[in-house]
Amino acid sequence: MGAIASRPAVLTIWLSNRHYNVYPGIPATFLTELLTWWNALQPQWRRSDTGPLPLKDYSGALSKALRKDGPNGIVTVLIGLMWWGQGSLSTKEAALWRAMVADVRACIHALMPSSSV
Repeated sequence: MGAIASRPAVLTIWLSNRHYNVYPGIPATFLTELLTWWNALQPQWRRSDTGPLPLKDYSGALSKALRKDGPNGIVTVLIGLMWWGQGSLSTKEAALWRAMVADVRACIHALMPSSSV
């Protein structure tokens, strides 16, 4: 499944409606959909077939693969993470949310020029 097809439906609808100040209802499936989409956004060599998060390989080629704008860009991923984090999370979900935040953070660092702090 491609990145567009696997993007959570609630994000697709929210982006299409352009009512950015309206917080949508987040379905119970959002957690799984967001993780699936994040995996689909990754280059093939970083995708995981066994776990919910991509493999922890933040090599130089990653920055080119993830440097996207628009509805499949990193800002949309951050919005999804924010929505997920604002929900009531079980202990397991909270741990998974923190793990995804750490993975996205490491990817953002990979996108930055090496001279950046």
